[in-house]
Amino acid sequence: MVTVSGNTISTTGGAGNTTVASSQPTTTVSTLVPSTTPITTASNTAVTSSQPTTTVSTLLPSTITIITTTTDINECIHNESNKCHVHADCLNTNGSYNCSCKTGFDGNGFNCTDINECIHNDTNKCHVNADCLNTNGSYNCSCKTGFDGNGFNCTDINECIHNDTNKCHVHADCLNTNGSYNCSCKTGFDGNGFNCTDINECIHNDTNKCHVHADCLNTNGSYNCSCKTGFDGNGFNCTDINECQQDFACDFNKYCVNTDGNYSCKCKPDYYEDRNLSQCILARFSYIGYVTVTTNITNLTILTEALQDLLNNTVFKNLSGLAYTEILINGTAFTNR
Repeated sequence: MVTVSGNTISTTGGAGNTTVASSQPTTTVSTLVPSTTPITTASNTAVTSSQPTTTVSTLLPSTITIITTTTDINECIHNESNKCHVHADCLNTNGSYNCSCKTGFDGNGFNCTDINECIHNDTNKCHVNADCLNTNGSYNCSCKTGFDGNGFNCTDINECIHNDTNKCHVHADCLNTNGSYNCSCKTGFDGNGFNCTDINECIHNDTNKCHVHADCLNTNGSYNCSCKTGFDGNGFNCTDINECQQDFACDFNKYCVNTDGNYSCKCKPDYYEDRNLSQCILARFSYIGYVTVTTNITNLTILTEALQDLLNNTVFKNLSGLAYTEILINGTAFTNR
């Protein structure tokens, strides 16, 4: 559409609007449509014309200026209108556009490559006890074994609190560490902490503290000590029991001799031991060697220290009420006198 206003010609339509100002004379030819409308002349005479009338008018010289108004195309609306990379953002500008790689990608916007944030610790926010897994344009964080959290914050798991979270043996102690734990066999057991076997402390004296006069009894993971017969104590300290301090230790005609852990009974002075009867018989002489005394009942073997006592008639007249018939001393026989 063309519009004439004074010396200005305007056009509308198409891609934009154009205004033309002319500096040259312009002739406009207009053809009047046939009409039967009466025309009044100067003499007020009405004239009716049925023929087309052409009017020629000439515009005065003027300056023509062409002004063009345009509309920007947004290339970012449709991907086929721009060359930005699939991992780039498109920014429309007046008559053009810009491309910039998205976060997690590097490049000029037309070519973008993934940034591996896991290569350097300063390019990711994973916790020091987390593993970093690179993804396309980003990354994931997951806490390492022995830690709990979302990957950005990880706390140590105490595996020793519950038996089902560690593999320590039932006879082992669990020690929690940062992200893990250690197992060590308890005292009295041997192994790596995951398998523990009982140590028999009684096999070697250097593996138990039982007294030298005590018996060692192995138990599961330990041992017991008990003093041997003739000794008193807790097994770790044992002292000899003096049986001679007990009135019933020996017969009335014997005296007690205490020994380490035991005792013995010996005939009192002026008594000799009857080996057959295992008793002490009163004698009136001291012993000096073996002497065989033959009585009317049995043969007795006695000891003496003084041979002169044997030659004393009073010694043999009544030997514990037994009458002797012969005494053999060193092969020499003495008969009853």
